[in-house]
Amino acid sequence: MFYTKPGFKIRSSHWKHLVIPSVFIVIEINKVHSRSIEVFLSKAGIILILFQALLYSILAFIKIRRHQKEILLYSSNTQGINLNWLEYITIQILVLTIVVLFYNIFFNDKAPNILLNSIQLITVFVIAFFSLRQKEIFPLQRGDLIMEADSIEKNQERKKLLPDDELKLTMNKLKTIMVDQQPHFDSDLNLLKLAKLLSITPHQLSYTINAGFDENFFQFVNRHRVETAKELLKKNDSKTTMIAIAFDSGFNSKTSFNTTFKKMTGQTPSEYKKKCSDI
Repeated sequence: MFYTKPGFKIRSSHWKHLVIPSVFIVIEINKVHSRSIEVFLSKAGIILILFQALLYSILAFIKIRRHQKEILLYSSNTQGINLNWLEYITIQILVLTIVVLFYNIFFNDKAPNILLNSIQLITVFVIAFFSLRQKEIFPLQRGDLIMEADSIEKNQERKKLLPDDELKLTMNKLKTIMVDQQPHFDSDLNLLKLAKLLSITPHQLSYTINAGFDENFFQFVNRHRVETAKELLKKNDSKTTMIAIAFDSGFNSKTSFNTTFKKMTGQTPSEYKKKCSDI
């Protein structure tokens, strides 16, 4: 939640998620005289907490997928902030939980599987490692900006932020800035930075791009980068490498350049360059 929702704070209502773990701890601490009842309660507690882990793993996966769509509203570059690593770990935890759940239901009388325990331990270390490496997803979130970034999608869907005449003026101003100042060359360009150039709010800019250009922020900025890359590729300079063209167009890596270029043109940069040279 810390990564996917800026401004998230723990509230008293969140303590309900500790109910099942608390019940499990109570069961483990308070031993009963009957061995059969003790085994039953212990097994029931383990199965209950594993079902909760299964449910939370599914919800976490859905949340990450939603985040990957939402960041396109305010970031022009998703590399490093799309939480792919967390998605892969969530899938791993989901699979591991299913295996452990199956193991506890059908093989509870056997010794713990050292392989399962090792995988769990490795998973904890992997999560810690990537969490420390994860860069800030909302680098400009300070004060009210936290709530602005968090509510952009909701606001643009609910109401019309600009009248039609003001929308046209903002569109023209945006087009002029994109040509004259070429902010798309900044590989870290985000919605808040561009909104400052136009002296409007991030909500208004998001609405302008969505309603005026029928695109999200990611598509709008990267369309300009791809157009710049096309012009550089048409020059057919054999000394210029693809990575150089990628950086000169505003992309921060060759991977994101190739992926975005093909998605928007249906061709890889190399294919486009070859096609231009054949004409």
